[in-house]
Amino acid sequence: MLTKVYTDVMQEFMKADIFFFITSVAVVVVTVGVVAILHYLVKILQSIKNITDRIEEGSKTLEEDFQSLRTKMKSGEIALKLTQSVFEKASKWFSKSSPRKKARTTQKTAEESVDPTI
Repeated sequence: MLTKVYTDVMQEFMKADIFFFITSVAVVVVTVGVVAILHYLVKILQSIKNITDRIEEGSKTLEEDFQSLRTKMKSGEIALKLTQSVFEKASKWFSKSSPRKKARTTQKTAEESVDPTI
């Protein structure tokens, strides 16, 4: 009878040891998985931080550009350059001769270049 009690107790301890061993291995595997996930999560968050920093720098630059544009518009500098550009384009348009005129002049020069003594 004593041996039966001893074997029953030992079997319970063996079952408990097996349970704790499996539980320990599972805890280690889950911990390694969580650490790996956290590592990648930290990398993703750092990338997001870098992206937001770049966006912030870009928005500051854009704000400065708009401030400069606003200042130039208030002073009339933009309107002056725009007007000057329009007049320069218009003067180029009106100074060019029409394509029909060019065709006539090239035909005349071709006729004039023919030597009548031949």
